[in-house]
Amino acid sequence: MEQVVYADVYLAINFTMDYLALYLTARGMRRPIRPLRLGIAAALGAGYALAALLLPDGNPLSTFTSLAIPFLLVLIAFGFSGWRESLRTLAAFWAISFLLGGAATAVSYLVARWAEKEAVIGGQVETLPADLPFWGILLLGLVVGAIVSFLLRLRSKLPRTVTVEIGEGADAMASLVGLVDSGNLLAEPLSGYPVILVDRKAANFLPSELAFLQNGGTPSLTPRLRLIPYSTPSGEGMLYGYLPRLVKVDGKARTACVAIAPLPDGERQTDVIVPASLV
Repeated sequence: MEQVVYADVYLAINFTMDYLALYLTARGMRRPIRPLRLGIAAALGAGYALAALLLPDGNPLSTFTSLAIPFLLVLIAFGFSGWRESLRTLAAFWAISFLLGGAATAVSYLVARWAEKEAVIGGQVETLPADLPFWGILLLGLVVGAIVSFLLRLRSKLPRTVTVEIGEGADAMASLVGLVDSGNLLAEPLSGYPVILVDRKAANFLPSELAFLQNGGTPSLTPRLRLIPYSTPSGEGMLYGYLPRLVKVDGKARTACVAIAPLPDGERQTDVIVPASLV
């Protein structure tokens, strides 16, 4: 039986669902939300969904690609932050995608039945989303909103302070007290790693070639130096940082960038500001 697919509608639906799933993943996992990267990833996912219609069922290439594409979307949207963290993010993206897909399908089916907007195509009952009444779309939005609230509550109970260890080797780790801040969404642009903010007064652990960061001196050319743009209500600027060889948060190994800067007066009771994604 010939099946007609409207490519523009199909792309729009898949782009919207992929973008929403990636956005919810970022909120639920406390990852930086970068709309452009989310949009690029969602566009790739929508394009693949359309191309997948041309692949025959049971094709080994189709099966492999279906498993690889979600991981690629996560990498594009959030960058690579170590295998453990990336796989955790991928698992969250899968779970959220299944929840959204299942909720959308269930609500669409029920609304279509109540509104008598269902059809039998190829022997199967299919819904016609374009014909759903406004109240059906509103109900679907409420279901998605409930899922968002649930996911945000899962990450709401975070510890206020943690112990952060930073160093170049297991035998030379500096131990600092870190304040967990869910509002710290800084990310190193090239790697996408979350950024730990360290007060200059507590940065005695810096490698020799980066010691200038502690006193705010003129940056020297070194491959370990990282430039991290930031934006606050009071303005925009650039932080200097680097990628340490070892980072532990409450004894758990993490991959992160460290930026050195004087912390605001209200946060001087701690040495470090830690993004919630590392907890």
